[in-house]
Amino acid sequence: MHVKVRTIGSFIELFGFKEREVSFQGNTVEDLMKFLKRTIGTTFEENVLEPDEKVKPFIKVLVNGLGIETLRGLSTELSDGDVVAIFPPVGGG
Repeated sequence: MHVKVRTIGSFIELFGFKEREVSFQGNTVEDLMKFLKRTIGTTFEENVLEPDEKVKPFIKVLVNGLGIETLRGLSTELSDGDVVAIFPPVGGG
């Protein structure tokens, strides 16, 4: 599977990229998260994932502009060329 992963804000510096094409085994958002955990390491795990490997509730993950919570969550299937965006918490006032 080949997808683009995009990050914004503090995640760019933490993960070391704004956009990166990745190839991984699998076809779901969960498979991608496991791949990113392995390749980025503890920084990714601590900032994005809960201990049970679910995405932290305040982290936004989009597939082609749609939030995974409106799709099938971590079971959302990916296709070659999809764009997965991972956003840190955003504050405002």
